[in-house]
Amino acid sequence: QLGKVFAPVRYDMNGNIEKITNKYREDPVRFEFIGDLLATEQAQGGLRAADALLWLRRALHFFHEFLHSIVKDTKANSRREDLSENIQTAYKETLQKHHGFLAQRLFSVLSKMVPSRSKLLKTLALGSDVVEERVMSEVEKFLLSLNTNLIVLEKLYEDLRLNTV
Repeated sequence: QLGKVFAPVRYDMNGNIEKITNKYREDPVRFEFIGDLLATEQAQGGLRAADALLWLRRALHFFHEFLHSIVKDTKANSRREDLSENIQTAYKETLQKHHGFLAQRLFSVLSKMVPSRSKLLKTLALGSDVVEERVMSEVEKFLLSLNTNLIVLEKLYEDLRLNTV
């Protein structure tokens, strides 16, 4: 629904969620908390779920920065329809340093297919008539929660010394 530019990120995120879920399903009681799952995997010499969660966190950080830039623009009364600058900036600040040349080129091409601001808002409003102030208010609430989770995951990776995965 968000357009072709998000398809590779969504595909990657779903794959990473599946890897984490598969590890969790090995022992749901023991892995009730993600920290326990990561610590156990690390102690056993594996890092499959840790790597998957790292990439999931990076992708979520990318989405956070993209949506946050739109909220900031809205507050500054900038309502440009073309969001390509927003998405390119979010990519440069989050994912670009982790991608090789081909992935960067692919993103460069796909970033030109980002949906317009009005289309994105309609998608975020689940297709209903868009009341921009309400959508932006809900996005802001979502971003606060997402940011809290990103901070917790970053700290967990620091505590377990997994930032080099």
